[in-house]
Amino acid sequence: MPVGAWRCPSCAAPVGEVARPAFDCLAVVSQPKLPPGVTGEPVSLLGALAVGGLAAAALLQLTQAVAALKSAGAIGDGDTDASSVHGLRLTLTILLALAGLGATVAFFFWLRRVVRNADRLGLLRQRFNSGWTVGAWFVPVLNLWRPKQIVNDAWSGSGAGSRTLVDWWWGLWLISSYVFAGVGDVMLSNASTAGSRRSAYDFIAFSDLLGAVVWALTALLVHVLTKHQRDAVEDPSA
Repeated sequence: MPVGAWRCPSCAAPVGEVARPAFDCLAVVSQPKLPPGVTGEPVSLLGALAVGGLAAAALLQLTQAVAALKSAGAIGDGDTDASSVHGLRLTLTILLALAGLGATVAFFFWLRRVVRNADRLGLLRQRFNSGWTVGAWFVPVLNLWRPKQIVNDAWSGSGAGSRTLVDWWWGLWLISSYVFAGVGDVMLSNASTAGSRRSAYDFIAFSDLLGAVVWALTALLVHVLTKHQRDAVEDPSA
């Protein structure tokens, strides 16, 4: 593809495999197409599986938040165990772990294809190859920013426009994973009064609610990016 085949409508920078524009340009670029003779990989099925798993995880974690609130409400002045909903919360935790595992596996397979397709579209050179799509999440410290860089490139390279959704998704994921995760359980294990236990359950409910939002935003991100790539890769008339 000629270097000047695509130009950002905002900054007019040429984009392609040779010329590489600034990655902070968030302008909407016209829908890209695969160059002649280049084939892409279908993403619809993997995208649908990932969205379904992520939506299920979001619903389960939202239900967990409601159960935590019920646990808080079940603690009276002399009641400190909230046993009436303990079994429900345990069941939800197991179901959420299973749904989350399935959604995560589908997401990783989907992201590998998305990165490869974005590179083939030639709209924006991908800074990292598809091998990083899984490994980047498991490298300490680097996993605080590298996965988002990969999604940023795939998003812009697919002509998806403004990365506001990506920014919110990553910011809330970091907060949910590194700020709130496990804090409520520590509060609950150290609680010695009915009031402190109620506070712990309230915190757990808020943490679960935030987790549900992150699952939902991830599902939305997958849906949007899948749509852009489907139009470019799977639909010959796009």
